[in-house]
Amino acid sequence: MTDRKIRVSIGVPVYNGENYLEAALDSLLAQTFQDFEIIIADNASTDRTEEICQFYAAKDNRIRYYRHPTNIGATPNFDCLLKYARGEYFKWAAHDDVHAPTYLEKCVAVLDRNPKVILCYPWTQFIDEKGDAYPRNYEFDGKLRLNSDQPHERFHDIACTFQECFQLFGLIRTSVLKQPSVGPYGNYSHADGVYLARLALAGQFHEIPEQLFLSRQHSQQSCKVYAAENTDYDYFEYTAWCDPSKAGKFILPHWTIFSEYCSAIFRSQVSFTEKLACLSTLRVWLRTYWTHMVRDIFGATNYYFYSLKQRSQQPISQTDS
Repeated sequence: MTDRKIRVSIGVPVYNGENYLEAALDSLLAQTFQDFEIIIADNASTDRTEEICQFYAAKDNRIRYYRHPTNIGATPNFDCLLKYARGEYFKWAAHDDVHAPTYLEKCVAVLDRNPKVILCYPWTQFIDEKGDAYPRNYEFDGKLRLNSDQPHERFHDIACTFQECFQLFGLIRTSVLKQPSVGPYGNYSHADGVYLARLALAGQFHEIPEQLFLSRQHSQQSCKVYAAENTDYDYFEYTAWCDPSKAGKFILPHWTIFSEYCSAIFRSQVSFTEKLACLSTLRVWLRTYWTHMVRDIFGATNYYFYSLKQRSQQPISQTDS
């Protein structure tokens, strides 16, 4: 691979992704826009993932494959891809999702045309394990003010409007992602939402009204595995999935999210007036989630003591002294 400037870097974090990885890579290699590199970060997979990645890297020199010797956690694996990126634009691509052939072509055209736009994303089509379309789709359809000139409006619609964070898999200016006020990606529950809020403070988003992103829904997704009964995520277990070092620790997920939103505002490069407006919008978030913050205290206590009990019941390993 030459040292010339690459237009797009695509980061693929993966762990035990043998079921869907080939379809994901095939859809990226079939893009009509071809000036890209693919960077794969394998989080010490134990299935055929390494074999698949080695095969694709051998047949296309635009693919670079990195494998961690041990599992470093989902978030660090997600975050490390950016440091390898050499492209003007960057996008994360999950190992189980699929992209329509014109995805990159249309997103690159938007970013090339409008310097105010820092992130471009299309509508989402849900597909099942076999790749068949779901009866329902996910279309933002202009309902979010993410193209507003006012940072506090963009921040509000990310932080205070319930939505799935598919914009994070859009095409983003690499220079913006590497700004201190944006990165790194957090290792806690709902870090994707907070990361999008930081990006929303950094610039405008553009929505393409076409279903070019195919999000695969299956039982092994983290949002399915760590779903709490009759609620959204089991934020305690999900946090441990993001960062294994936090397993069994006393954590307050919603308090963390709130503090990270505040930090995003203060770290941003928007005006003082805009920062005040953003802080004011967080009152909406607090009105919605204050009960979750109260439950966090009891839940964190139960989770901590339950983890202590589980550890105390584990047999002590016999080692030489």
